[in-house]
Amino acid sequence: MRNWKLQADPSETKSVLAHSAPFLVFLGFPLVAASQQGTGSLTWYLVVVSTLIYAVIYLLTAVALPIAPRSSKVTKRFITWQVSFAVFTVLYMLLIHLVGGIGIVFFLSYFLSLWILQALKPLLLPGALLTVALATVTAFLIPGEIKFSPLILLLAGFTVFMSRRAIDLDNQGRENAAKELLYAQEKERNRISADLHDVLGQTLTALSLKAELAEKLLEAEQTEKVAGQLKQLQDLTRKALNEVRAVVAANRALDLEAEIQNCMGICETAGIKLLLRAEYATQSAQLQTISAYVLREAITNALRHASPTEIAVTIDATHIQVTNDINSVKNSAGTGLGIDSLKQRVGNLGKVSAEQTQNQWILEVSFHQA
Repeated sequence: MRNWKLQADPSETKSVLAHSAPFLVFLGFPLVAASQQGTGSLTWYLVVVSTLIYAVIYLLTAVALPIAPRSSKVTKRFITWQVSFAVFTVLYMLLIHLVGGIGIVFFLSYFLSLWILQALKPLLLPGALLTVALATVTAFLIPGEIKFSPLILLLAGFTVFMSRRAIDLDNQGRENAAKELLYAQEKERNRISADLHDVLGQTLTALSLKAELAEKLLEAEQTEKVAGQLKQLQDLTRKALNEVRAVVAANRALDLEAEIQNCMGICETAGIKLLLRAEYATQSAQLQTISAYVLREAITNALRHASPTEIAVTIDATHIQVTNDINSVKNSAGTGLGIDSLKQRVGNLGKVSAEQTQNQWILEVSFHQA
């Protein structure tokens, strides 16, 4: 039953229905034609029932599959719904033709419009051209059909295609914006890390030299000079602390709640569905900081390497797991510097595991119970 559960984004369902439902008015033509042959007849009932069934299947298909999918994988759900709707469309056309109806080519516009909106990009053009070809053959082989109907179908398909293109461009823009935000965050972290290295390098070297000099003065029993060196050590230490505070002000320990909000914002911007279950109130402050770093690393990896459509985040007292689907093969999302850094950060507090399957990337940290 899960395969038949409607998975369209609930926030988009009303919009999809609002755009799809008005076209049902054209299904009134076969009803009118059947009525002219006499209401109450077997033919009339057959046309009415089949038209209602076709309308329901059309609307169900409209909300069952996502509009302008970013995934490159052909799913069983996609095949089931599209093939079912195609079969019902052909059967409905055949029925209307057998009862004497004309203009059956126009019924292909229902299938063509949903195909253009819902098909994966590699399949979009072949499927659309095949539909127009079927319309052309039907128009010229069946007597009484309108010969220019394929042209009208082609123009209607082009209009829907322009809508699909606008949606694709909007999705791509949001994904690029999310990636740019992540890159900017990483760039800022790298800048701060570099500043820490550059600022503290000289000061710490000076501290080391002063300490060595003080040790030698003590060995030489030049105690009056040791006091001066110790005073300089104090000054250098204060200087180092001030420098660290100045640089690290923008790079203090991550806050898990803030990182979750950041993750939600990035996913919303990129058009990624986020499934979040966060119950971390009993985590210590240290574990929450680690969880925040895990979440940041996982989201960064997902956007960089997988072009995901869905990310699932689970956080509780003893572990954090981030799972995303994989829709590209840009670079391997395997263990790298980011994962190694997480392992160093977790240390003996827990275990880091990263796993890539054919369709998923899973990053998980299990904390040792106290």
